Amino acid sequence: MTIRRYTQEVWSFFKTLPNLETLRDIHLALTILFIRASYQRGGADPFSDQLIRKLANRLPRPLSKIIIDPFFHGVHIINQLLISLEKSCNPEFGNLDYIIAKIKRYLKKVGAILIVDCLSLIEFLSLMIFAKKEGYNVDFLDLYFLNFPGFTRFLTRQLGDRGTLGLVAKLFAEKLNASRVKVYSYIDKLVHDPEAFNFDKFLERIPIELLYKEIILQVSKFGSVLIMSDHGYNIIKRGDILYVDHGTSQGIVKLNNMAFFMIIRR
Repeated sequence: MTIRRYTQEVWSFFKTLPNLETLRDIHLALTILFIRASYQRGGADPFSDQLIRKLANRLPRPLSKIIIDPFFHGVHIINQLLISLEKSCNPEFGNLDYIIAKIKRYLKKVGAILIVDCLSLIEFLSLMIFAKKEGYNVDFLDLYFLNFPGFTRFLTRQLGDRGTLGLVAKLFAEKLNASRVKVYSYIDKLVHDPEAFNFDKFLERIPIELLYKEIILQVSKFGSVLIMSDHGYNIIKRGDILYVDHGTSQGIVKLNNMAFFMIIRR
């Protein structure tokens, strides 16, 4: 698998982009690139160019012009990352015991475990880029948990009918000798909030900065943190409306079945 390779390529081109100072702008720029890459693969419709330009207008210039440039290399890198993830799909990635055994080959110990409900690859990459810009060491593990239906219970029920994300986090902490576990659920709650049905509202309200502060707090206390999730979300287009959801096969951007693992260290 080549998750680490492509995430490093994402960092390589993002660190050269001008006027990219805030975590929220990084998140928006990546969202646009994922939408562009998905349309490139599936074929654009009359709405796509209008949508992309509307989102890009929120970014500072000249970044906004670069992001919508038809020849911007970043779209190709995101596209290649998505293709690589699809090709590497292995049914065993949906088995929690298998994933833990694989992770133990990468890691013997980590300071803290942070499991974030409904964290997509867009947020993982946003956090990686911003943390690297601030001088932290960041590594993706070269695997992901394959959540076939895109629901939390597909993961938690592997611990029994009373399984919870908290118990999943504690299991990882036990296996990796972590001193702290924390579950962060706000993004999933936001996805299910009727007021966030509007995609613009979702982008405005996603608490990416608060999540980053929590991560850095854990790093400062425990030296390192393993960030993981149970599933991501899909970006869905219905008519002229965009919204996010999970547990569905619909979407122009489909990330709800993959849950990644990323380590941030001092």
